Amino acid sequence: LEVGKPLAAGSDPEAFGIHPTTGHIYLSNEDEGTATVLDPESGAHLAVVPVGIEPEGVAVSPTGDLVMITAEATNTVHVISIPEHREVATYLVGPRPREVTFTPDGKVAFVTPEIGRQIFKFDTTTNRELAQVTLEDIATKPKGIVLLPSRNELWVTTGRGNSVVVLGADDLELRATIPVGNRVWGIARSPDDTRVYTADGLDNAVSVIDVASRAVVRTIAVGEKPWGLAYVTR
Repeated sequence: LEVGKPLAAGSDPEAFGIHPTTGHIYLSNEDEGTATVLDPESGAHLAVVPVGIEPEGVAVSPTGDLVMITAEATNTVHVISIPEHREVATYLVGPRPREVTFTPDGKVAFVTPEIGRQIFKFDTTTNRELAQVTLEDIATKPKGIVLLPSRNELWVTTGRGNSVVVLGADDLELRATIPVGNRVWGIARSPDDTRVYTADGLDNAVSVIDVASRAVVRTIAVGEKPWGLAYVTR
């Protein structure tokens, strides 16, 4: 691996998402309460959009027409239109929202408020809340979330709950709880929905889960306190 040119990402960049067609990078700037739009080719900042306090998670819609930014301190999710780069809606959710994921058509979004132990579901065309659920286990702290389209399931990491919970995407009903490593944060899926991977922060490891059996089939040692991961097709 080679390190390319550094890009100025604004103050205290927390997380980012990449636009599916333009390649523009959308960043949350935690201490400034803003979202920065960055052109990685030129390094130019195309826009800086005010959002809530302590912005965290960033998710660009698969259709590329909006980006959602979670704000931990204001319990809000900010919807920014693309390419206008202006806020068009704000969702109020439970305490400390962390991440967002979309259905493949971008018409539905799911949000994980960590302290509230909740998952929220929104219609992105009407900006209407469709459903919410609170996980019963008080140890769970929902953080990372992915949708497995072929199974219509949400897979959610639970932080100090040391597990992944599986919910139906339609009804948000709990279908399974899968033990993984300690303080599990990030999550990714393979494109064919056969494997799910989790970053187990306090175990310095990645768990590989077989989706069909809902069981960990391999544990991979990595660096100290892994926080997130991404699946890249070669």
